[in-house]
Amino acid sequence: MKYFVYILIIIIISLGILLKNTFDDLSFVNAKFNIQKKTANNLHKKNKALISQKNKIRTKLKDRRKHIIQKHLRRSEKKIALAPTKMIPFVGMPLIITMTAYDIKESCDDIKEFKVFEKDICNIAYDNNNDTEDDICGLNIDELKMIIKKQYENIASAK
Repeated sequence: MKYFVYILIIIIISLGILLKNTFDDLSFVNAKFNIQKKTANNLHKKNKALISQKNKIRTKLKDRRKHIIQKHLRRSEKKIALAPTKMIPFVGMPLIITMTAYDIKESCDDIKEFKVFEKDICNIAYDNNNDTEDDICGLNIDELKMIIKKQYENIASAK
């Protein structure tokens, strides 16, 4: 009986130690879980903030693109409107007209490059609904040069 009590005490002590270790392990796991939960919540908040920031950048980029396109189109319209007035001194007229045409072409190329840049950065499909852009950037520079050259030759031969 005495040995039975000793064995029983040893079993109870062993179970107590085992249970204490189990509870310690459970509290450790619970603490780790809480840390992971806080980290997940923190990452979720940061992700929302990044998405919001990305949307703001997209909006700013889109507004910037529109501004640059409008600026280039206004500049091109002005150059087209001023081109006839530059033709008054008949000397160098083809050069002035050609330079104006190439300047317009470069502006249109800048617009195209910016559209490609925007698509690469933001994956935004560009909606082309600007008639002025189509009219100005749709000009064929070589065709325009030939027409102006013929008109210049006609004016020069009329003298």
